[in-house]
Amino acid sequence: MTHPGAPGAAGRHDGPVDSPDNLAARIVTVLARRGQTLATAESLTGGLLGAAITAIPGASAVYRGGIVAYATELKAVLLGVPDGLLAMHGPVHPAVAAAFPPTGSLPQA
Repeated sequence: MTHPGAPGAAGRHDGPVDSPDNLAARIVTVLARRGQTLATAESLTGGLLGAAITAIPGASAVYRGGIVAYATELKAVLLGVPDGLLAMHGPVHPAVAAAFPPTGSLPQA
């Protein structure tokens, strides 16, 4: 079996199989094979997930784009996180991240 980090594999990246580059390559490979796409909503990562995915050759076939809502008000405006939840927990809390839109709930272009 060939994994994305193996010579000749699509999205080849050197390094440990569980490195961020190899994980991103595996995600792109699996999504492409399944005919699926990916969009991201990030905050504290500041776009690192989207950057890791788009660094992989062929990512444009599966990556739709992403929102980096770093500021508290953008979490409410762009991602629909309830103001009350933000007031209760602040912008950096697992409950706030859990309130980001679920897979498939953003409008399709």
